[in-house]
Amino acid sequence: LIWGKQAQILRSIKRHRRVAVRSCNGSGKTFVAACAVIWWLMAHPHDPAMVVTTAPTQHQVHDLLWREIRTLYFKNSRLFPTSTTITQTTLELSPRHYATGLSTDSPERFQGFHETNILFVVDEASGVREEVYDAIEGSMTSRRARLLLIGNPTSLAGTFYKAFHQRRTQYKTIHISAFDTPNLQNSCPPSFGKGLGDG
Repeated sequence: LIWGKQAQILRSIKRHRRVAVRSCNGSGKTFVAACAVIWWLMAHPHDPAMVVTTAPTQHQVHDLLWREIRTLYFKNSRLFPTSTTITQTTLELSPRHYATGLSTDSPERFQGFHETNILFVVDEASGVREEVYDAIEGSMTSRRARLLLIGNPTSLAGTFYKAFHQRRTQYKTIHISAFDTPNLQNSCPPSFGKGLGDG
């Protein structure tokens, strides 16, 4: 089940061209990124749709984000067409209806992606190279293209940082603090955390 902030992220992808989410550790951000991948494909059953995902390292793509995607798929495989295939980093419903995971070691791999319904998901976004963001921007030509940046705010420069500062007007920004997560929501007394700010 998803909880409040996670649902807000998915709604925001539907309504906004660019969404940036800064989050504390252990908030389920990679899980909701995986949900966004599955949702995007299922939300366009009759039209071509593509999702391109990335993270700073192959380990993060393969063992974190795509592990969550694979888990979601196998728990819900009955909802997918029988022709659906899944590998370690691809989920294909048809040749023009698929998701793929790319590491950032070769930014040129991100060029040339164009589809009417295309979603880019960047996990651990503060660690992704600027050349990758430049290539993604070159593919954001469709009116229905979407971009989700999600991660911990660990850098004071780059595209992820600018999404909350210099380029904030171009993004729907969301902040998940530790006090927003279900674990603390369910375990803290009502007054706990008041007055502490976003920290």
